[in-house]
Amino acid sequence: MQNCFISYFDYMGFKEFILNNPSDHLVKRMSHVFRDIENALAKGKLQAPKGGIVLADISESIINSINISDTVIFWTNDTSIESFKELIQVTDRFNYTQVCYNFPVRGVMVYGEVHLVGGTTKSDVGAVYNVSCLYGKGLVNAHMKAEDMSMAGCVVDQSVVEELAKHGDPEDFLRDYTVKYKVPYKHPPNPHPEEYVFGLTKVGEKMNDDFFNNKKKGIEEAFTKDNKGMNKRVEDLLGNTINFLKTFKENKEGA
Repeated sequence: MQNCFISYFDYMGFKEFILNNPSDHLVKRMSHVFRDIENALAKGKLQAPKGGIVLADISESIINSINISDTVIFWTNDTSIESFKELIQVTDRFNYTQVCYNFPVRGVMVYGEVHLVGGTTKSDVGAVYNVSCLYGKGLVNAHMKAEDMSMAGCVVDQSVVEELAKHGDPEDFLRDYTVKYKVPYKHPPNPHPEEYVFGLTKVGEKMNDDFFNNKKKGIEEAFTKDNKGMNKRVEDLLGNTINFLKTFKENKEGA
């Protein structure tokens, strides 16, 4: 068991997505999930085309990743600042592409314990025993916090801020990717502080009306496509996500 930095994401509406779509659509859309995981790990770097197909180049990635059903987890091999800087770039890219274009997620970056056990054994008659188990207090804490969020996006847990403080001002490590925001929760803490939240556009960049409306449309489509359906809870999640997006808008007081 080791301490590390972890970014934990849960897809929202995944059960409805699975139940309400034919198998061929599920295969196609899950390939988009795998594509976005790989592109995040590669930080946009691509391999040379092979047979006309261009794939993400993850050959130099130092970040681990595992995808289990509706959960995607990225984590570092150690607690170094170099590893954290790599993880924050991967997290930022994955969060942005999912929330704004592909499939809404609730994410949390934490610092804590995690352990991976993996391996595959095949019996003499062809049965497969496969172990791919990631566990630890860090994952449990991330899951509980993500489950309580009432918006799509990714928040930086206080455990990360406290660990970064050992190496300097946490703001120096977070300012290029996050903004301070009072995240809505089903059970908000008291007092309810502002937290670092990954941006839905380049941090420091203000969106004009056209940019805002296009980004808003992309988020709405990510929430509603794939026959996931809408109810009061989903409408609240979407509304809260758009409210966060408004903080990046020019003249947001009149938005």
